[in-house]
Amino acid sequence: MENKVSIIIPAYNCEKYIFECLESVINQTYSNLEIIIIDDGSTDNTSEICQRFEKIDNRIIYTWQENSGVSKARNKGIDLAKGKYIVFIDADDKVGKCYIEQFIYIFEHYDVQMASLGHSNSFEQIKDKISNEINIVDAKNARNKSMTFTQNIYNGYLWEKMFLADVIKNKVRFNEEILVREDLLFIIDYLFFIDKCGYTDNKLYYYRENADSVIHNMNSKRYYTQIKMAEKVMKLETKDSELYSAAEEAYYESARRYIEHLAQENSLMKMEKKWWLKKQVYYFLSKNRKIIQVKRIVSILLQRTI
Repeated sequence: MENKVSIIIPAYNCEKYIFECLESVINQTYSNLEIIIIDDGSTDNTSEICQRFEKIDNRIIYTWQENSGVSKARNKGIDLAKGKYIVFIDADDKVGKCYIEQFIYIFEHYDVQMASLGHSNSFEQIKDKISNEINIVDAKNARNKSMTFTQNIYNGYLWEKMFLADVIKNKVRFNEEILVREDLLFIIDYLFFIDKCGYTDNKLYYYRENADSVIHNMNSKRYYTQIKMAEKVMKLETKDSELYSAAEEAYYESARRYIEHLAQENSLMKMEKKWWLKKQVYYFLSKNRKIIQVKRIVSILLQRTI
């Protein structure tokens, strides 16, 4: 008998795209699914559309919560999930027909604990068949060498991966205080508890570029969460790992942008500027940074404070 897959879809004011998303999910070639939709307090027609789908497909579980953010919605979905495997899909995206079947193929043929596949922002590139060209990497290598804050085959995209439900339910949760790259932090946490990952470049996930997404609307609060996320990664990693170095770079770059946004928002305090400059100068001296870092420090000195 096929193992059940729990698909968790957080949804917030996505009436433009949720129909296409759910249509692509219910038409998967792999049928033993439970489709958990967590409506994060939508105020448009998202709720109505989801409940229509719930009536026509008994695999769909729809639930509503007060607007609390995508991490809380995903955590609620995890609590409800009963499948052996868990997949996360964004409500404004859609997937190829073999999306779940490809994941299952990787898990069942290669004894891995995480599977990853390709994506595209052009739906014409999304495939309709599975691939047997699978690359295997141990989790430590994926965490310390392949996964960085730049994108590559083992990147921080949540929606192009399948996970073991037992590991997530017993070991990993989304940090509900993190607003940016919370998915990367979740994946890094997960990799600490597994041995092997499988990857194919087969493009089965359509990622829709959305100008309203968090990553395209950065402000000081969101840069602050990026600072906190980088801090958490640095605590998890050893200082000699590549991921630690990447997190350290992200920490100081995010801090610089955070201070700049505070200045633009006319809310930069003298103590905050002093705190950042002290840490940045220390980093500059310890790493023997290039002249561009000096220019950035000088630019912060020129920012107005209140």
